[in-house]
Amino acid sequence: MITSELIILSLTLWIWYTQHRDSMSPLMSTFYRDGLIYFVLLSAVSAGNIICNLVAKLQYIYLLSIPQRIFHSILATRMVLHLRKVASVNTYDTFEEVPFPTIDYSTDPDLEAAQTNADFAIQSAGYPAPVCLTEIVGSGRTT
Repeated sequence: MITSELIILSLTLWIWYTQHRDSMSPLMSTFYRDGLIYFVLLSAVSAGNIICNLVAKLQYIYLLSIPQRIFHSILATRMVLHLRKVASVNTYDTFEEVPFPTIDYSTDPDLEAAQTNADFAIQSAGYPAPVCLTEIVGSGRTT
């Protein structure tokens, strides 16, 4: 359990350092700050729970099990509430933070050729040619 938490923590820190270190987005900084606090505190409680299981007397081996669950609930809720608070404030511009690729809406010649071949195959099989809705509206037909 501790090993998986430490691996997740180290991967999160590595991603933050390599990709989002210079980010000015309050949403990203809140996410990483609260996530770091979450993993550090839960890792500490998990380590304490393992130590209690190994060295404590039999009546104390579950001493930190309930606090671990409570910390998990509190920290997860705290993170969600902070993210909602930051996201509800629309005072920052994220267009520089999240680049979207441009979409080319021009017609692809290969796609047109494939459509023409499909129309030819449908017609040669004896089926009526597919009719586009704009052709129906433009011709004045209702059915």
